[in-house]
Amino acid sequence: MTFADGFVLADSVDSGIVLFFEPRTMAFPAEVEILDAEGSVLAVYRAFDEFVS
Repeated sequence: MTFADGFVLADSVDSGIVLFFEPRTMAFPAEVEILDAEGSVLAVYRAFDEFVS
């Protein structure tokens, strides 16, 4: 995920689950990219619009 302030948060899939934890405050919204094992983009979407005032 790339947040509005440029911060990038990345993780890998373990047992079909991705879990993110980041203690610092994020600037919303975020652009989410879903990649396959080879790094090819499968999907891109915008997330967290509901947190933008």
